[in-house]
Amino acid sequence: MIYEFPDPNDPIRQGDIFRSLPMVYLDPGNMTILDEDAEQPQEGVNWVTENITTAARVLTSVAPVYGIVVTQDCDAERDVYITFFLIDEFSRIVKDVTLPPGNPDNPAWWGSDKFLRRARYAEKWFYLPADNQLGFERRMVASFQISFQVRMKFLLGNREQLRMGRLNQTAYDHFREKVAQYYRRYAYNEWYPLTQEEFSAYQKEYPDAEPFPWQQSGA
Repeated sequence: MIYEFPDPNDPIRQGDIFRSLPMVYLDPGNMTILDEDAEQPQEGVNWVTENITTAARVLTSVAPVYGIVVTQDCDAERDVYITFFLIDEFSRIVKDVTLPPGNPDNPAWWGSDKFLRRARYAEKWFYLPADNQLGFERRMVASFQISFQVRMKFLLGNREQLRMGRLNQTAYDHFREKVAQYYRRYAYNEWYPLTQEEFSAYQKEYPDAEPFPWQQSGA
């Protein structure tokens, strides 16, 4: 499929897929502090109202999850932490797509333009097909909205056990572009810094351009 399997000693790269990564679930507004000087843990602690200014021991939940490396290759070689996007089952991440009733794996639906166009223009996720060799028994999705970090030293020491594989070159090119588009989501109109007079000149060549408030008469 769209995956490949690097040598266990290969460097960590963007597009690498890991399993059993520790993802921390912490609510700063409702923490349990393990204070060495206190007889009982402090529950319901709010990070701000308690004015915590030094390192604290906190009781929290940690869950094993799948993740795909989003840190760029050059940074993955020297950063203290590697950033991941969470990977989860398609149906758990993509809530606005209704799978075909009775046969959610219908090839005619997954191979249709209805799905492919949705996957192409989806801003918040990247589709990862099932692949038994990789270890994905179900269709998965990388969620651009949920990121977390793991220490690089830990990953380097355990990549043989935790790295499942990586995207092949074609899939990686698509992943890289979708990530770039996700972080580049803003309304870009190159004429915004023009003065009123400069915009008037620009609009003669591009009549569909709409002026910003400061480029309108009387602004």
